[in-house]
Amino acid sequence: MRLIAFRIENFKGVRHVELAPGERGLVILGGANGAGKSSALDGLTWALGGKKHAPQEPVRRGADEAEVVLELSDPPEVLTVRRRVGTAGRETLTITAADGRKQHSPQAWLDRIVGQRFLDPLAFLAAPEKVQRDLLLRCLGVGDELDRLVAERADVFEERTAVNRSLRDAKGELAGMPADLPVTAPAVPDVSALRRQREQLAQQGIRRARVESDLGSARASLGRLEAEVQRLEEQLRIARGRVSEQEGCVRELEAGLQLLPAAVDTFDLDMEIAGAEEQQRARAAFERWDGVRSRASRVESESAALTSRLEAIDAAKAAAVAAAPIPVEGLGIGDTGVTWRGVPLTQASASEGLRVALGVAAALQPELRAIWLQGGERLDAAGLKLVEDFAHERDLLVLLERVGDSDAGAIVIEDGEVKRG
Repeated sequence: MRLIAFRIENFKGVRHVELAPGERGLVILGGANGAGKSSALDGLTWALGGKKHAPQEPVRRGADEAEVVLELSDPPEVLTVRRRVGTAGRETLTITAADGRKQHSPQAWLDRIVGQRFLDPLAFLAAPEKVQRDLLLRCLGVGDELDRLVAERADVFEERTAVNRSLRDAKGELAGMPADLPVTAPAVPDVSALRRQREQLAQQGIRRARVESDLGSARASLGRLEAEVQRLEEQLRIARGRVSEQEGCVRELEAGLQLLPAAVDTFDLDMEIAGAEEQQRARAAFERWDGVRSRASRVESESAALTSRLEAIDAAKAAAVAAAPIPVEGLGIGDTGVTWRGVPLTQASASEGLRVALGVAAALQPELRAIWLQGGERLDAAGLKLVEDFAHERDLLVLLERVGDSDAGAIVIEDGEVKRG
């Protein structure tokens, strides 16, 4: 199938460009920057590839609608592809034969013929190695799957990073704990009950000490009074009365003392409380250590599971790349870029790299005998000759956009319209 003519109206920078470039050979679209050359080639890509290749603003400023019409020769038929889009974004596509028959699913038909695999050889060669790899894989139909796998891998990697951070913290916490912790949780007595018991005994001791103190004071007072009786005979009656009162007080205190329990030594209980508290601290340390150990084990298992998922995703990515159909013999897809006969394509000579890129672009669209390139001003005379020879060798129509108007036979575009050619 060949592109024999096209007409582009109000698409991006194009006002009106209508050409019948012929079935094969090199056709140069020349003109100044911004003249509409690249817009014309973008219009061809959009007309065939559809919405996936539509620019953000397809309609030329000031116009209401953009239209691209292609004439495709598929002997004995000639088919007309017409794609339109308005400023509101509503797009229509028709494919009509010369007798008026229309394709019922026009985009599906185009996808079978040319797919959506448009590769600009010069942009491909100018790209970094990884971008070359991504462009080629996307053209080969595995780019979307790789994007999904890359996004999934990034999510899993981020999750594993967080899990590993928790694992590192847990292991660091374990390393800072005492090495002589018990391997089982120690039994802990009821420290609260022991404290209540000790408080009761302490209160008894306080009450007894108070009574003992009062008794000592009473006895001392009695001794003084007895001495005073001996020295002060003249106050004997008063003193004896007071003695009698004090004796009554003494008897009352002695009777009260007899009712109180004997004083108890709390040393053993204090030691038991101290031991219980130590066991309580040991139990708390064990429980904390056991919790951190369990958390470290759980997080380590999570990290291992996430690592397995990452390995599975990497394997799926490698399988997707391995399954991609290689369009040119000698071309390879490595982990970081595209190779040609075992070495990076970026290390190939300019002529060899250009021939490979042209071959890839042609192989990606085997049903349509036409490819187009932008940025042709990067080619010297030898590069132009190579492209022209390639077009004739492969029986292809090659449309080349190139800044300037000095190339012999070039179709010159100025302000969105054909000026010469």
